[in-house]
Amino acid sequence: MLEEYFESRGFMVTVSADSGRALELATGEHQSVILIDRVVLGDGIDEFCRDLRTNAVSSRSVVVVLTLSEEPEEVCAFIDAGADDYVVLPMRPEQLFSRLYLAERRSNLRNRDTREEESAQHGEHELQTIADASPVMLWVAGPDGHGTFFNRRYLEHTGRDIEHESGMGWAECLHPEDYSRCLDTYLGALKRCEEFRVEYRLRRADGSYCWVLSNGVPRHTQFGEFLGYIGSCVDISEQKHSEGVLRSSEERLRLVMRNMPVLRVGFDERHRIIVWNRECERVTGYGAEEVIGNPKIMNLLAPQHCERDALLERWSKPIGTYRDWEMEIFCQSGEVRTVAWSNISEELRVPGWSTWAIGVDITDRKNAEIEHCRLQAQIQEAQKFESLGMLAGGVAHDFNNLLVGVLGCANLALRDIDDQHPQHDLILQIQDSAKMAAELTNQMLAYSGKGKFIVEPIDLSRVLRSMAHLLEIAVPKSVDLEFDLQESIAAIEGDVTQIRQIAMNLVTNAAEAIGDQPGRISVRSRSIVADRQYLAAALPANDHPEGAYVELVVADTGCGMDEEVVSKVFDPFFTTKFTGRGLGLAAVIGIVRGHGGAIRAESAPGEGTIFSVLFPTTALPLPAPAPVVNRLDEYRGDGTLLVVDDEESVRVVAKRMLQEFGFEVLTADSGFSAVEQYEAHGGKLDGVLLDLTMPQMSGEETLRRLQSIRADVPVILTSGYSEHEVVGRLGREGLAGFIQKPYTADDLIEKIRDVLSECGQKNGAAADPKAL
Repeated sequence: MLEEYFESRGFMVTVSADSGRALELATGEHQSVILIDRVVLGDGIDEFCRDLRTNAVSSRSVVVVLTLSEEPEEVCAFIDAGADDYVVLPMRPEQLFSRLYLAERRSNLRNRDTREEESAQHGEHELQTIADASPVMLWVAGPDGHGTFFNRRYLEHTGRDIEHESGMGWAECLHPEDYSRCLDTYLGALKRCEEFRVEYRLRRADGSYCWVLSNGVPRHTQFGEFLGYIGSCVDISEQKHSEGVLRSSEERLRLVMRNMPVLRVGFDERHRIIVWNRECERVTGYGAEEVIGNPKIMNLLAPQHCERDALLERWSKPIGTYRDWEMEIFCQSGEVRTVAWSNISEELRVPGWSTWAIGVDITDRKNAEIEHCRLQAQIQEAQKFESLGMLAGGVAHDFNNLLVGVLGCANLALRDIDDQHPQHDLILQIQDSAKMAAELTNQMLAYSGKGKFIVEPIDLSRVLRSMAHLLEIAVPKSVDLEFDLQESIAAIEGDVTQIRQIAMNLVTNAAEAIGDQPGRISVRSRSIVADRQYLAAALPANDHPEGAYVELVVADTGCGMDEEVVSKVFDPFFTTKFTGRGLGLAAVIGIVRGHGGAIRAESAPGEGTIFSVLFPTTALPLPAPAPVVNRLDEYRGDGTLLVVDDEESVRVVAKRMLQEFGFEVLTADSGFSAVEQYEAHGGKLDGVLLDLTMPQMSGEETLRRLQSIRADVPVILTSGYSEHEVVGRLGREGLAGFIQKPYTADDLIEKIRDVLSECGQKNGAAADPKAL
């Protein structure tokens, strides 16, 4: 009857009286409604219902149990097993259909809830999967701030499970130094239900810490109810490390810029100084607190208006406009320093700065360059004077050879005439001039470093009187030379040659000051007592003692000098003339200083000049004048002598002198010729007069060759250089004697006599009675 009723209603009906077949039909194909007869299934009805609900096909079907009993326990068992409803028989088909409709409605509602629950569970599973796959640490907290969820990345990082992280357990992994700050930020945001960001160190599973940036976003319902936070933690350790490296680099750069010996100046848009580093303070003496923002500082750094404008123009021009320009800056101490400045390029612009410049203090370098140039000039002058010294030495040597002829011939001529001969005085003047010329050559040798000065007590008036004629020659005929020389003047200690050089230079300088115009030069000598006031104006500026001095005064009526020229007149290389003569006044003051004296200069334009030279007096007695003894009549020689000299005039005069005294004389013009002649005579010559300086074979080499023939050969060495210079070079070993050119006949014969007498005594021979 039920089958017919449902078919009449358009349903397809399948009927089975077997429980196994019924289960197979119900689970094999979806059935909208499944009616189960309690009587047919008996006690197996509960298991049958559970099988239907666990099957995927039949789980969505409406299951209704047909029963004869309405006992609550039985009915509840049906429902618990999975039935949607039950129907107590008997019941009309129309009533059954209505109950089935209601059961279907309840089943649909149940299935919908199930699907929604499954969907929600599926969504949560997907969210869990996404959260665990995220490379970022994710977390969720409830409205009380307690953690409820932590993704896999978070748990792997801390090495803890979700039970330990839940609630406030996550705070246990905070770094102790960040704990309070982090919680204050989190709880403060929680109280206000607002988003927050905080950086802190989070402990890793291995116990180390890393920096993280935690960001929490609040969650709300559609009605605005606060549900808590969903947040993330991003590892920013590398960023923190980079920031630390950057800060360290910036700090090092700041320290380098602060301590570098470079001046750094920065300006704002109003061209006010806003940066003034330590080097600026060191160089200028002005501290940063005095400079920064001070509108008047430029008046101190650059007092001159034009300098100030130039400095500001270059300092505050657009970046990179000026490069490597020099400017002087006035320091607080009053010192002026030179600084090389450069504007910084556009790439190094600093925010808030209009421009900035760097500078290097080059004052010391500038001074060093000036000093280097000065030293170079001195070196060049020294080289020039060295060359002049070599030239002077060579000239003096050659001049001495010439003077040998002049002085020797004059000396021989005087021997042949008596004092009443008309030419006697002229020849005597030639001899005296030659002697004075010889002294000048000695001065040239001393200048070249090959002479020797002899300090002895000197009568200044006698020295000036002896050179009066030579001074007259040095003065033009239009100039009168006057002498006022004190008799019985006090003695001074000095070198005669140097004293003559002072007199010659001062007189020559006076003559040049007068020029071609008529004038007068006065040369005076006197003993004075100088007081402190008189000595104060003298040079060199030493503490000269008051007391007795001998003064040499040279006054002229020349053009005179102003104060500036007078202050420089003794400086080396200073001259007011286009060309100079002599060694200049610098040489004069050098000689005066060497004698412990002083010099004064008084002059005015158009009023002439007075030079006063003061020499300290000495208590040493003056040497007595040597008696004039005509030694030429007291000695007659015997034997053969060899004269070796490359100058023919020297050989001729020396031969004539020696022949006058009875010697036989051989001559040689070179060392080779001397050795040949000495060997030809078997080494039996009585003596050799040997020149030191000769071409090809020098006198030193010739001496060694002669000694190889005869070890005790009597050799008298002769040279224009002093004995001190020659002995210092060769030593005295092997030398019988030395005589300096130019020499007179008396000097030569006396030297020959002494050497031959000494050699005769060494050889055991009796002294020649003629030599007595």
